[in-house]
Amino acid sequence: MYRQIDDFLSAYGFESQTTTKVLGALTNDKLSSQKAPGDTSAAELAWHIATAPAYMINHEGAGIEFAYAPPENVTVEQLVAEHQRVNAAVCEACKTKLAGRDLTQPATWFGMTLPLGVWLNMIPNHEVHHRGQLSAIMRNAGLKVPSIYGPNKEEFEEMMKNQQIPDTIKAGQ
Repeated sequence: MYRQIDDFLSAYGFESQTTTKVLGALTNDKLSSQKAPGDTSAAELAWHIATAPAYMINHEGAGIEFAYAPPENVTVEQLVAEHQRVNAAVCEACKTKLAGRDLTQPATWFGMTLPLGVWLNMIPNHEVHHRGQLSAIMRNAGLKVPSIYGPNKEEFEEMMKNQQIPDTIKAGQ
């Protein structure tokens, strides 16, 4: 639970920068990729990642405009731009509308009442959750997923090849 808005902004800023890297690694020809037939496409999931923070913070009166569905034939560039636009709007709303608020006080989102600091924690958690799903779709589509919290598959393989990993890690200890 966040107790100060600056703590939220710091965490959300870090996660959003990481998400921008992942979105930027998509390619336009793979945006229709799905985990399985009938599932959400990479484009639909990426759009949800980009816009959901606006939907969530709008429960606090932010008034951020966004579209629930991506435009027809959305491009990677549009996905990244929308993610960055929403991120900036969410941060601005937090600085103006939530400045000075006691984040331990209750807020009601989606019909549930929890401390506002708990709800704010769900914004980056939600982004991380769906970013993981998008990463799996990207791998299945043959795309290279950028490193997130450490080396990605290719970077780790290179480290192993160059013996840059301590023996205890190689042995699985």
